[in-house]
Amino acid sequence: MRYCQYKAYFLDFLPENPTAPDTAAKLLSGQSVKGVARCRQLPGRGPSATRLPLGSEAKLVGELSRCDAIAVATAFTEEWAAKDSELSLGWRNCRHHTEELVAALLAAEQAAAAEQAAQAGRDAP
Repeated sequence: MRYCQYKAYFLDFLPENPTAPDTAAKLLSGQSVKGVARCRQLPGRGPSATRLPLGSEAKLVGELSRCDAIAVATAFTEEWAAKDSELSLGWRNCRHHTEELVAALLAAEQAAAAEQAAQAGRDAP
């Protein structure tokens, strides 16, 4: 496997002011707060790019090679924020964001694979 084009990104959805005491108070009392979606490239390339920050509970969930994952993630994030930028512990949190983002990325990868297979079929003699 060639790693020259390999990049790893850290995508998450968190409160706009995650360390503010009033953020914790609102979330613990069942209220929502303004949330922000982030996309950061992890340092390094190749297998070293998958090393996550110390203490992180994140994990590598897959590798996409057929679709433009960053474009898909950016579009997803814009749609997510346009729908509702509020974060709540019970119904709209980082876990929900991640589950929906992974589903969008996998759907894009499957669509790209199907398109490549169809193109290969059209190009076959």
